[in-house]
Amino acid sequence: MASDAGTPTTADQLWRDTMRVFSNFRGMRPRKSWLSGLSVGTGPKRLERLTNSKGAAQLMPKLEALSDRELSVFRTFGRINLEQAEAAMRLSLIANITIPVGFLVILNQLFPGPVQNVFEYSGPEAMLGGIGLVAVILLMLIWYSYAGVFQARDISHLAAIAAAKRGAGLSDEKDGGDGDEAGPLEAVEPLL
Repeated sequence: MASDAGTPTTADQLWRDTMRVFSNFRGMRPRKSWLSGLSVGTGPKRLERLTNSKGAAQLMPKLEALSDRELSVFRTFGRINLEQAEAAMRLSLIANITIPVGFLVILNQLFPGPVQNVFEYSGPEAMLGGIGLVAVILLMLIWYSYAGVFQARDISHLAAIAAAKRGAGLSDEKDGGDGDEAGPLEAVEPLL
């Protein structure tokens, strides 16, 4: 049930709204990293960039309006979403890199003539063009799934900040309940 101001009052309602704001495509915006090769998150103002982002401006007031119980549920959604996004990212890496390379290696071992003939027939320019096109497609798929991890992490962090501001994070951790259990690098260690 939503309040008169249109602010979601349950974690389920807010989660649906949040998924529209924190989409994978929005997470794919490279900002300044195109020119420098560095993500904007490498600078010293990471927290300010997170809390001053457009997504945070939309999400934080809604998180603050939730009850303690609903905020706890939302934080649980955020942690589960982050774990699923990380698993999807790992699967994307396996499916988009390891499987095609493995397929070509096995195919070449079983049928060395046809694979070699295709390479010789097409010429180096066509092969490089084909490999480049496939590489771009694979990189875009991986970037899309990695953007999902970034967005999921941002949602989880914003929910943790909202809980900490109201003191919910400390009591949850003391009770062994719903506090953030991951260490600062635990979320990204599988990706490193």
